[in-house]
Amino acid sequence: MKNNSISKNKKLLRFGVFMLFLICGLLVFFINLTFTDAIPQKVGLILKIGLVIIFLASSMLLYRNKHLEKYWKVFFAFFVASVAIFLSLYLSNWGLRILNLKINTLNGITIDKLLEDLVIIVCIMALIKISRDDRASIYMTKGNLRLGLIIGVISFSGLFLVTLFLTSIQNISFATFISLTPSIIIIALADGFMEELLFRGLFLKRFEPFVGAKLSILLTALIYSLAHLQVTFTPNLSIFLIATFFLGLLWAYIIQKTGSILGAALFHAGVDTLIVLDFLASYGVMQ
Repeated sequence: MKNNSISKNKKLLRFGVFMLFLICGLLVFFINLTFTDAIPQKVGLILKIGLVIIFLASSMLLYRNKHLEKYWKVFFAFFVASVAIFLSLYLSNWGLRILNLKINTLNGITIDKLLEDLVIIVCIMALIKISRDDRASIYMTKGNLRLGLIIGVISFSGLFLVTLFLTSIQNISFATFISLTPSIIIIALADGFMEELLFRGLFLKRFEPFVGAKLSILLTALIYSLAHLQVTFTPNLSIFLIATFFLGLLWAYIIQKTGSILGAALFHAGVDTLIVLDFLASYGVMQ
């Protein structure tokens, strides 16, 4: 009877921790990405800065508490994600102004996305190093390089060919597709690597000690899918969210299996080639 009670308490604790991490993760992405355009600018700035302060303070307090110290890296990861996204939005705009590029042009969109993604990647890696964690903690290693490359190269190549085929039934000429190909590849690769690092590389190993490997996959997939609630370039948001959820499960599994984000990032980039044309069309650059 006592053992059953202990087991039940452990399950309740795990469920509570799972829900806490889910709520914190959604707060990071809802405020910084998903609903940022729906929130008044001044209110949004206060919320974003407040979130950064709360997660940094939480991680520092947890680090100093010998009973709760084990949780500090998770809350530091929420802090890292908040800072990285916050800086990317402002620094990419600053970069466009320096380069004198407009966001509604093909070059402007491409450079803007590249700068956003690079800021996030560099920020995450720098802050993780400052915290004295290594690159392996965010899966930024070769891992099983052969398996990762097989999965990544085959999936990216296959999906890019599918994208090429789809242009023929979307009344997009081959010449137009070729002219857009550099932007498609740059945006897809940058987004693929950035999102795998931000949504999974940063969190999978930090969630795992508290909820287990499988629930860690589920947790990151839920956060990843719901963070896309703001997407407007797809005709059916429900199907899109379901697809992102199952892809999130698959990519997290690949990362855990290969010990690296490489294979999942290339796979992710391949999927992104399917939607980059719709993304570019939403800015009017294909008219």
